[in-house]
Parts: sequence; structure tokens; C-alpha cells
Amino acid sequence: MSRQRLKKIFDTNLFSNPKTNAIGFGRLDFSKKKRTIDDILKRAKIFEILSRFQPFLAGSYPIRVEISSSDVDILCEASLEEFTIFCKKKFSKRKNFSISEKQFTGVDSIVVRFSFSQLHFELFAQDMPVEKQKAFIHLRCEEKLLNIYGEELRETVIKYKRNGYGTEKSFALSFGIQTDPYHFIESIYTLEVPIIRRKFRLMK
Repeated sequence: MSRQRLKKIFDTNLFSNPKTNAIGFGRLDFSKKKRTIDDILKRAKIFEILSRFQPFLAGSYPIRVEISSSDVDILCEASLEEFTIFCKKKFSKRKNFSISEKQFTGVDSIVVRFSFSQLHFELFAQDMPVEKQKAFIHLRCEEKLLNIYGEELRETVIKYKRNGYGTEKSFALSFGIQTDPYHFIESIYTLEVPIIRRKFRLMK
């Protein structure tokens, strides 16, 4: 996935590093922790290894809502059989390696987990372009909310995550929404910013 393509489909602060295929954090974060994570990603060569599958960094780290137990989530576009064979060959000797097939929002998916240095990785593959995967759409929507509500929302989401809630649920609870968190997150996708501001208020 090229930098130009990402900019077109993802109007956020993420960017592609052409040397590693890693996705950086743009102006969102220049912290020491970010530099440490970048260093581990480069040493692990995960994006380089996965380059044929259009890897994209998703989950908590790009939008800085990670906690100590957060995985490094990487989305991939791949034939599930091909991805399974490839990951067993490339990652099976990594610490805590596991691979499983499951459905995510009704779509067959492969999930590969392993550890490298102090990071836990989760590779998530579906047989469709990354930008059409629900996890990618959720990331766009969550970052959209963070751009609107800022650090107050980020801190509230992290608070809920530290209490054991998942990322989508933590965003929903931040606005007092108790119903399906996935439906809430996906509803943000097509809404204009003024409508979002009128419709959703942060819980104090």
C-alpha cells in the first residue's frame, strides 16, 4: 500500500515508511515510547516480511489509546490458506506463536499471534483489501472521534480500557452508549463533524 494511496483513503496523520512498509504515527506522537516501538518493528522486520500482503498498522497504537497489555495489530490482505502457510513458515519459531481461523463480523479471517522483544503482535488477515476491512474502518472512525474530542476522549478511552473493556466498547462508553459498540463506531463513518458534535456528548 503506497503512501499516496494511504493519504487518499485515510485522511489522518498516519504515514507509510517506504523503507520498512511500517506505518508511523505522524504528528500524533513523537514520544520516547513511539520511538521504542518503531525500533522494535524495524528489528522484527514484520512489515518487510509481510510486504506482499499490504500490511497496515491498526488497533490502539496509531491513535495512542494503547495500554500495557495492548497488542500491535497489523491488518493484511491475503488468501487465508496462503497466509496460514506463509505465517507458519515465517513466524512459528517466534515466542508465543499461535494461529487460528475465525469469523469477524461474518467474514472468515486468520489471526496470528506471537511476541517479539516486549511487544505482542496480532496479524489479522482477510481476503479483501485492507481499506475495506471492518478493523480499518473502525480505526478511521475512532481517529475521527479523537480529532473532534481531543485528549479528553483519549484519556477517557484509556481509563475504560484499563478497566478491562475493549477499544470499541471503551469509545462507546465514553459517550454513555451501552448498546452495540460496533454499530456505534461504524455509524460515525459517514457522519459530518457538526452532526457528530450535536449527536454525541462526552460523559463527564
